[in-house]
Amino acid sequence: MSLYKTEVDKMKAEMGKQQKYTAELKKKCGQNDITIYQLLEDKTKLVQEVSTLSKQKEQLANLCRALQAQNKSASPQPAAADVSTPSTTSSNTSESNPTPSNSESNSAEQSEKNQKSEKSSGDDVKEEK
Repeated sequence: MSLYKTEVDKMKAEMGKQQKYTAELKKKCGQNDITIYQLLEDKTKLVQEVSTLSKQKEQLANLCRALQAQNKSASPQPAAADVSTPSTTSSNTSESNPTPSNSESNSAEQSEKNQKSEKSSGDDVKEEK
């Protein structure tokens, strides 16, 4: 009988250990579920941000193309005026040059802003990781 009693005590102790282990595993599983959920939310936010930035990039690329086309179309007009009247060359050149250079400077400013925003958004993504 005492042998049976020691066996029962050993089994109770073993069951207690198993229950503690099970509770610990359930706690870890719950924590992992929370972490996975948070990572999934972060991924969703980042995917949306990438989508938004891609659209903005495409819009800016289209704007740059349009400005470049506008600059190209504006450049030949002063050249045609230069050939036809030599006396008005200086007045046409001085009037038409600020417009393309302003457009070019605007394009340069926009590209610098885009590069800065891409760098800053890249830093934000790194910080979130």
